[in-house]
Amino acid sequence: MNSSRNDQAGTDGLDERIRELFATLLQVPLDGIDDQTSPASLERWDSLQHMILVAGFEEEFGVDVDPEEAVEMFKDFATFKKIFRKRMDAGGNQHG
Repeated sequence: MNSSRNDQAGTDGLDERIRELFATLLQVPLDGIDDQTSPASLERWDSLQHMILVAGFEEEFGVDVDPEEAVEMFKDFATFKKIFRKRMDAGGNQHG
């Protein structure tokens, strides 16, 4: 079990960075963001703020998110984080 814990260390650090930036961009308390957080449960997370979030993450981490992915990311924080991490794992910027 210890090895899986060590494998998770890097992911947890990135997850926390994602969560912190998410809260900062939405101007909400960090403790109000968890995997179940959704536009329905967080008034500040509307469609306009979502586009600002996606753009902010693209700029901060140097990645590009496809429009279809951006729409899917509007579901909840867990989905937002999952798709964003997938983008990071894919090598970030796809424009070469």
